[in-house]
Amino acid sequence: MIDHLRDGFGVEPVCRELGLSVLAFNARRRRPTASVGSVADSYGSAMAEALNGSFKAELIEHQGPWWDADEVERAVVQWVGRFNTERLPSALDHLPPEEFETQHYRSQAAMNAA
Repeated sequence: MIDHLRDGFGVEPVCRELGLSVLAFNARRRRPTASVGSVADSYGSAMAEALNGSFKAELIEHQGPWWDADEVERAVVQWVGRFNTERLPSALDHLPPEEFETQHYRSQAAMNAA
């Protein structure tokens, strides 16, 4: 899917939509990584399991039926974009992730300037 998106739009917009740096995007394209946990458990990747659960519950199971892979790809990119920009997780004081990150870097810059 990532190669298909990259070919049509370029690397930077796809990275922004997926919430990845260009370095992370290229690393994912080059080599898949093995799971750190044993087979059929989520101990090594609890955050990934939680994300996959949200993805399946919010998108795949509730917004079908899907007619082709292109339709799924477009929906996935939109879901990831909303997940990274609009959700209000309690761990981030109910701020969207982008806004929390912006505030974090502003506070870091202010502390370094002082």
